[in-house]
Amino acid sequence: MGNDETKPEEVWESKFYFDLKSALGEVQMSIGAKETALSSAKLVGKSVFNVGLFAGKIGVEVIKELPAHMLKQNARNAARALKEQPNLPQEKRELLQSIVDRAKE
Repeated sequence: MGNDETKPEEVWESKFYFDLKSALGEVQMSIGAKETALSSAKLVGKSVFNVGLFAGKIGVEVIKELPAHMLKQNARNAARALKEQPNLPQEKRELLQSIVDRAKE
């Protein structure tokens, strides 16, 4: 277990991505239809894997930020309700105001 596992990785950097440059080289060096088809299929598979890995990493980053964004959106909705509905019961107004205040912290 090295230091690489404790350090946060950038989304586009990973030791798990396939090297597509070498896979493309295999396609270019292929001789014959069978070998070209096989190396092309490998290139496509590696590309799909890399895209899936990237999408998964992006998804994790989005999920990490989701609670903060939801709180901000709830605060915007509460502020709009306070502004647009002046006849709300006091209890409801206090609840909405607490949501707005919590988002400011």
